[in-house]
Amino acid sequence: MSTTPLIHTAIARALAIEPNNPRALFLRISNEMGNASFFGSDTAPICEEAAELLESWDAYELKSPIHPNWGRSETEGIVRGCGQ
Repeated sequence: MSTTPLIHTAIARALAIEPNNPRALFLRISNEMGNASFFGSDTAPICEEAAELLESWDAYELKSPIHPNWGRSETEGIVRGCGQ
C-alpha cells in the first residue's frame, strides 16, 4: 500500500515523457485492472482501453534495437481475461 503512490507517480512520469509508449500504457492499465478487481469496480472501461492498446501496439516504433519490447503478450492476457 505504501508503494502505490510511487507506482502511480512513475507511470504518470513515463506517460508524460512519452504518452504513446505501449509499455507505460500497459502498466497503467494493468494497475487499474488490479485495483478494479480488488475493489469490485467495473472493469469494462479498462478492458476497452486494453483492447485499443493491443490494436495499436504494432504501430509503435522502437527507438533502437536495444529498447524494451515486452508487454504485448501481457496485454493480450488482459484482453483474454476480459472475455471471461
